[in-house]
Amino acid sequence: MREIICRFRSEIRAIKICFCLCLAIAALALSGCGGGSSETVEDLDERRGQNLGGDGDPFQRDRLLEIDITLASADYQRLKTEGRSLASTARTCPTEFSYTEYPANVVIDGTRVSDILVRKKGYMGSLSPERPSFKLDFNDRVRGQRYQNLKGMTLNNNRQDASNLRQCLAYDLFRQQGLPAPRCNFARVRVNGELLGIFTHVEAVNDDFLENLAGVEGLPLYESQSADFSPNLVAHFEAKHDDDADVAAELSDLTNALAIPGGGFLAALESEVDVEQFIRFWATETVLGFWDSASGNANNFYFYRDPDTGLLRFIPWGADTALVGFHLLKPGSGPLFRNFRLAQRLFEEPTTRTRYLSAVEDILDEYWDAADVLQTIDTLGALTGTADADLEALRVYVRGSGVPGDTDYLAPARDRLMNAIARNSFDEEVQLLADRPADCGTSPVQSRLQGRINVSNGLDTGQFQFTLPGAQPANASISLAATEVDSITRQVDVFTQPQVLGITAIGADVLDAFTPYVLQVFLEEPGFQPGTYALQGFANNLLLFAVDESQPQGIRNIALGESGSITVLAREGSAESGSFQLEVDAVIEFIPGEDGR
Repeated sequence: MREIICRFRSEIRAIKICFCLCLAIAALALSGCGGGSSETVEDLDERRGQNLGGDGDPFQRDRLLEIDITLASADYQRLKTEGRSLASTARTCPTEFSYTEYPANVVIDGTRVSDILVRKKGYMGSLSPERPSFKLDFNDRVRGQRYQNLKGMTLNNNRQDASNLRQCLAYDLFRQQGLPAPRCNFARVRVNGELLGIFTHVEAVNDDFLENLAGVEGLPLYESQSADFSPNLVAHFEAKHDDDADVAAELSDLTNALAIPGGGFLAALESEVDVEQFIRFWATETVLGFWDSASGNANNFYFYRDPDTGLLRFIPWGADTALVGFHLLKPGSGPLFRNFRLAQRLFEEPTTRTRYLSAVEDILDEYWDAADVLQTIDTLGALTGTADADLEALRVYVRGSGVPGDTDYLAPARDRLMNAIARNSFDEEVQLLADRPADCGTSPVQSRLQGRINVSNGLDTGQFQFTLPGAQPANASISLAATEVDSITRQVDVFTQPQVLGITAIGADVLDAFTPYVLQVFLEEPGFQPGTYALQGFANNLLLFAVDESQPQGIRNIALGESGSITVLAREGSAESGSFQLEVDAVIEFIPGEDGR
């Protein structure tokens, strides 16, 4: 056992918190009665159709909005617990999910907007029980109510972006080229008097957005959250224009075009997609080093059908992982990302590959001035009050770090991209989403996982138990593994806000020849205090791994947390090095095809 565990010790320590697929507990709650106004029907009628706050620009870039949200305390606590289960999003058959809307009031730069609805927002990476993202709806309870001509607001918590700036910087580069992209600026947000910090105020991509863009109502609009133009994954696109739309049928011509072998696909594709616009969109994602994007991850984008041409055009979204450059989930696939079937096919075709590479060079020459970007980072950092240390990762992406020959040398973004183009070998790995048939008739394989993890004066003890898909019980002893290696390690992810503590525990199965398993537990660092915390998103979650020498890191993810909790029994000292005791009591769901052995 010692030889096996030691072989993977360094790889296990290298697992990044952001790499881990994490899971949210979906605790759907009923709307409470607090937070609303006591005004009469006549009072509400007087405010119908009002545009509060005048005709100012709510997206003015040098404007830091002051936003104070008030709702019933019980409603706020329920709102914070809600979130999708990652296990459900990982299934081939998508699971329906919606957030609860709660009555509230809000004051924006001194202007009160009463009788609104507020809900949590976020798919997975932005979920946080400590600091949730919000959607505000001014128009539902008081029909026609606006704030500076907005029906509502989208407030992103910048959870994956401690700099607070990535989204606005990214959308600026799209908009400078005339590509459709949301407007955005910044807001200081409080809820029930509690300061949550700086949020990004982003323009919603919806029917109003498209009407302003194209002058036509009701255009077909689709959103991607881990979807692709392939026979099975195409159904994962969400139709925003019609809840009952048959998405696979509406997009079948595009899916069929990409399935045509050889160069013949292009003619069929050009009757469905504005290829020139997509190439420019793709090239902009590339310049931005935007890894959790359409071309990087088949994620975080919208597309709509242009009323004049009938062709599909693309809109960026969720750009809080822009200006990063490397791919946290798919190492080796950048900087010329094409982990998306549309990008992959266009790259395979020499003529469209040349157009894409030329677009990258043109953007770098005409729209990417490193000195200007660095100055903008300084200006917006001062506006938002962001700590200088939290801006440094952005600066490093733009200007690079170190000098050639250093082991940690990183070339500036322009040089990295131009060198990748000049190599002309294009050895980036293409890692597409697996196109598996939907299996809606088979229940996922689940097991209860219970365990205790203890660190006291450098001594690692504990165990975790679960049942494998074949009904074989496993009892992984951390105490036994600790006689051979440092069986519990910790890592704090300083790039998220709040920071997340990752605890990696190695256990040897005493029931099966000491087979090693790896349990990873994640907690938002503010929650690493005595108490019980429900699983949710990247914040509080757990994953189970089996040792697999064929994998790059020597381990293979076999199960995700579905529901349950993590209880911190005691903690002393720092998150990185102090003593602690915690218990896990959760339902895990095995990844389809994984037997855990």
